[in-house]
Amino acid sequence: MYVHPEGRPYYHQGALLTFEDMHNAETASLVLQALASICFMLKMKHEGCIETSIHRDIEICIELETLISPPKFNYYVVDCRKRSIFWADSRRPTEIEQANEITIANTFREEYWKHVEYYPCHHFTTAQDLGELRALLGAYATDASTSEGSTSPMSAYEIREHLKVLALFDENESPYKTWAIARLFGLFIRGQTVNLYGSQDARLDRYASLDNKPEKFTHYYAPPQALRKNLGGSNRVYGDLEDIQALLSEGMETSQVSGLRNCGSMFEFVWSHELTGCLDIRTYGWDFGDNRKRYQLPSFQ
Repeated sequence: MYVHPEGRPYYHQGALLTFEDMHNAETASLVLQALASICFMLKMKHEGCIETSIHRDIEICIELETLISPPKFNYYVVDCRKRSIFWADSRRPTEIEQANEITIANTFREEYWKHVEYYPCHHFTTAQDLGELRALLGAYATDASTSEGSTSPMSAYEIREHLKVLALFDENESPYKTWAIARLFGLFIRGQTVNLYGSQDARLDRYASLDNKPEKFTHYYAPPQALRKNLGGSNRVYGDLEDIQALLSEGMETSQVSGLRNCGSMFEFVWSHELTGCLDIRTYGWDFGDNRKRYQLPSFQ
């Protein structure tokens, strides 16, 4: 368990991240049921698309919608190598369905940094991240001080103040340092997204109009609801174990059923890699149709 700099605890085990209370056995059971269904969807996505890479630098964030079984939950998957987020199935938030791929990529890059902001205690930013942020702030400060129509989200004075604060951090890794860097990255990438950064229609002057102006997102900093606010209430794609059972009842192909029954390997990979913390192991059974797999349900200390 880690405590966010703002004070709220979150739980990290392997690839799983959640603000749910994993000390509560009932809650932990529901979270792991959700994790199992996500792992199954990841396995099917990976097998169906050669470009989908499942590696050890992924994180799965889960937020329960209900406390009944089977659980309904919100989730997203983080690719720390690509610095982006994605979902285990083909659905995307309705708020970005009409956006071009460049805007979508910028939005997901922003959401990655928001993810780091919300979970800053187990995966720290690097000296390269800090150097990149300083260069970004310096460029925007110059633009803001020399151009009346600058698209910088802050004034040159405000940026200079942030640079002074960043200079207070030493070379040591720290949740506070990671939190600060991630928040600033998110704010400035948000500005880039609004101004269609990277596209042929990029706005270079704040007074220029945008024919296809994207929806204005509002910043919130209270995890974990903030991420859902930015991409809309439906962005975390409802996950429901009943959906998987429905797939079986509707007549999945033999290979798909086999994939479901073998999702244990994916679950065990996601759960076991880079184990952290002291765990009191209890056995918990997952029942998928005729095939019963048994996994370990850690009791978080």
